[in-house]
Amino acid sequence: MGISYLNNKEYTLAIETLEKVNFEDELLGTITLGAIGDAFLQLGSVNDALENYERAYNRKENELTTPIYLMKAALCLEILEDYEMAINLYRDVMQKYPLSSVANNAEKYMESLLLGKPVYQFEKEVSE
Repeated sequence: MGISYLNNKEYTLAIETLEKVNFEDELLGTITLGAIGDAFLQLGSVNDALENYERAYNRKENELTTPIYLMKAALCLEILEDYEMAINLYRDVMQKYPLSSVANNAEKYMESLLLGKPVYQFEKEVSE
């Protein structure tokens, strides 16, 4: 149900629903945390998204979900302009999960940050 809310862009309902779920299964529990992170990110709550992505990749390390949530956490860190930590996460993906489908992107994004040119460009809101 929570994933349906997320897919229908009902992010607050997705968070509320998914936070009530407690899966012991390695993948389902991890994906639930990641989906909560996705909903928070869509709502613009980057710190909450980062917290959930960190919980997801630290929950139970595996070859499928861990590199995905490391990448999403690195994106949040880029938004927060914590480039050093983002580089560390990209490096982790490359070194620990070289066969992952996201490893090539991790290398590309890390190299861009090392060159001082983030791949992701975000506009800051200007307070008047």
